[in-house]
Amino acid sequence: MREGSLSGSDNSAAGGYAVYCGVDVGKSEHQACALDPAGKRLRDKPLPNEEAALVGY
Repeated sequence: MREGSLSGSDNSAAGGYAVYCGVDVGKSEHQACALDPAGKRLRDKPLPNEEAALVGY
């Protein structure tokens, strides 16, 4: 994943967002990525596929 500005988006505090989260859903596990308004990756990690394993993750 490329880090950088998310051009074309309204990232202002008044109408933007604090964190953008994307999730890639797979059969055995999922991958989640969180970006700040500038496009800096805050978190990028695999997530378990089972609901019980996700609680409190």
